[in-house]
Amino acid sequence: GNTLELHGNNFNIVFNQIDSINEKLESSEISSRQRKTIQKVKSDKVKLLLGGRFSAAYKDSSFRARVYAEMGRAYNNYFDIPSYDCTPKNRFKEALEVIEAYNLSTELNMELKRINNQINFEEVI
Repeated sequence: GNTLELHGNNFNIVFNQIDSINEKLESSEISSRQRKTIQKVKSDKVKLLLGGRFSAAYKDSSFRARVYAEMGRAYNNYFDIPSYDCTPKNRFKEALEVIEAYNLSTELNMELKRINNQINFEEVI
């Protein structure tokens, strides 16, 4: 019976260690390399949504800033964090998926169309 109790105690010790490792993983935030990757994916996504870096909407820095802000709010709300720097390290892949899944709100989407079409009309005239 004693050997079983010993094994039971050893298992408890191991499980406690696993729990504390999991807590550390959950609490640790993304590395600076992961931060750079997220920034790159964000900027690629914004470029794509706005019609490329030569589009009128992308060149409009205040509109572009509003898109980044909205994307940031959606991202932070999803992870329930104050800033993307606080993204949990163990959810890095999910973070990239969240950015890829982002779409403009109806309001920004309508404004995007207006901005990009406005220039096209001027070029035609």
